[in-house]
Amino acid sequence: MKAVLIVSFGGPEGPDQVLPFLRSVTQGRNIPDARLAAVGKHYDHFGGVSPLPRACRELAGELDERTYLGNLYSAPRISEAFDSMAADGITSADVIVLSSFGSDASCRRYAKAVRKAEIPTRRLPLIGAWPGFVEVWRAVLPKDDRRVVFTAHSLPASMADCSPYEARIRAACAQVGAERTWTLAWQSRSGNPRQPWLGPDVNEVIEDGDVVVPLGFPTNNLEIEWDLGVEAATIADIEVVRPPPLGELARAALASDVRLPEVCGPACCER
Repeated sequence: MKAVLIVSFGGPEGPDQVLPFLRSVTQGRNIPDARLAAVGKHYDHFGGVSPLPRACRELAGELDERTYLGNLYSAPRISEAFDSMAADGITSADVIVLSSFGSDASCRRYAKAVRKAEIPTRRLPLIGAWPGFVEVWRAVLPKDDRRVVFTAHSLPASMADCSPYEARIRAACAQVGAERTWTLAWQSRSGNPRQPWLGPDVNEVIEDGDVVVPLGFPTNNLEIEWDLGVEAATIADIEVVRPPPLGELARAALASDVRLPEVCGPACCER
């Protein structure tokens, strides 16, 4: 019996889950709880709830197959999802990774977790490669002549240099933003401020009247709601476009026979 597994970063669904979630994300980096609590205030603004788990459940509800959810950093973990599949008699699974463009953070880490499964799996291409991806994003762009500022999650330059992440995002921007005035900015960087990351930052780029389009994110999440909807919106009078529904594209991707390699290549599993 076959099923679908949607894997994502994860997120808290209540105030008591915020700090444990942030500890899980930063495990091994010796970040004090006081600093994590400061980051946690972003979640507190929304009642301690990340939009991502709900977005995962909504996508699961749009699929025809029996669907399980698994996360890297919050319950249910990816390993727990596979345990549930085994208990339910599932013998193979198609895996949707909720990432649009590949890098170590957005592809390789998920691939490593999925490879631990004891049942055969097929990892679908990342969402930015799905047929129809460009068209659904074009459909949610406002039909006017305002400048479009596309955004994606920034990465350390050293990580970005080892993957096609930036190049593929720029190519997607050119397709979605065809016949529009557009630029690409990066958002949500963290860590050591002395470490080079992809730039410029969205808050350095936006101007009154811009339409901000988080093309690098497949579903709604805290980075969109806080970093753009709250922080960036205090800097300029902008409109933030939310990601379009994925259900139709996901059903088409599941019906195809395309898969990603079982083992990542030396530079990136998408090369």
